[in-house]
Amino acid sequence: DKPEVALEAEKKGKTDADLAKVTLEIDASPSRLTIRTKYAKTGWLGSVNASVHYKLSVPAGARLDKIDSVNSAITVKGVRGPVNVETVNGSITASGLAGETRLSSVNGAVAAEFATIADTKKIRMNTVNGSATVTLPKGAGAQVDADSVNGRVSVDQPIKLGKMRRHSVTGQIGAGGADVSIDTVNGSIAIRES
Repeated sequence: DKPEVALEAEKKGKTDADLAKVTLEIDASPSRLTIRTKYAKTGWLGSVNASVHYKLSVPAGARLDKIDSVNSAITVKGVRGPVNVETVNGSITASGLAGETRLSSVNGAVAAEFATIADTKKIRMNTVNGSATVTLPKGAGAQVDADSVNGRVSVDQPIKLGKMRRHSVTGQIGAGGADVSIDTVNGSIAIRES
């Protein structure tokens, strides 16, 4: 854990012309970093055959106020501050978390593993077409509300049930604590203990 931010970006494309149609806009200050990938307009149905892969390293206590993407997967590791991640057409995998968390995908699975939830008030996960899995630390307490329109809900630890329906479960794990809300439309939900 270093008190610095490091960014690596790698552009890939079929041709040099495609690479030239992709620009990176980076706006940095001591308290904020904004990164945007811009694709040149290429006509009515034109497309750019290029992509950018980012690797961003931040201090463990950093706030990830907003990371969003279209057509890519996002991985977050070891961030102890609040995390807010959204993607369309991609999965989200987060591990080593310790803060309030919001993970959302339209077409992709979401998975979160927490190192601790002692100081966490809210954990929100949702996906339209994909599964959702949360792994809580051994012995952690939580209030759980899990709902899937077309999938099953499984909990692999003791839970004091509030309501249980065909595709939804509410209840309390341990002494309660963090408010864990998980929603899917077409996918299963798993609540696990590490």
